[in-house]
Amino acid sequence: LFRQRWYMVGKMLGANVVLVYSLDRMSEFRKSERTFKYPEDFDGEYYFKDCYGIIAGDGTDTQHVVLKVSAGQANYMRDLPLHKSQQEIERKEDYSIFELYVRPTYDFYQEVLKMGSHVEVLEPNYMREEIIRMIETMYNQYKK
Repeated sequence: LFRQRWYMVGKMLGANVVLVYSLDRMSEFRKSERTFKYPEDFDGEYYFKDCYGIIAGDGTDTQHVVLKVSAGQANYMRDLPLHKSQQEIERKEDYSIFELYVRPTYDFYQEVLKMGSHVEVLEPNYMREEIIRMIETMYNQYKK
């Protein structure tokens, strides 16, 4: 369960790839004679351990992410941490610094962008640069 949606983890027929399927996006189920057995070494909790959400198999490595968050937004992050690894490492009157060890996948970028001007990515630099690129793209869409 993630963001009020149920997901199913499985394999695509004919491929040796683990995929995540959103149940509400499926239009049809059929009973099949084929069966699926999870590999004995598959551990769902471990598979998603460093994920923000449900994107796991895109090859993104776990990163040390540092976010500078406005005081108001920091209250939300304390109440609803983005990830179980989240730690508040600095607390000032007008901002807080949080660190996480997470795979910064597309859904994590979306969550950071959702905070708007109340968050600044401090580390890693490549993520900071990608957020800047995304903001510039959005700005250029509205500038016309």
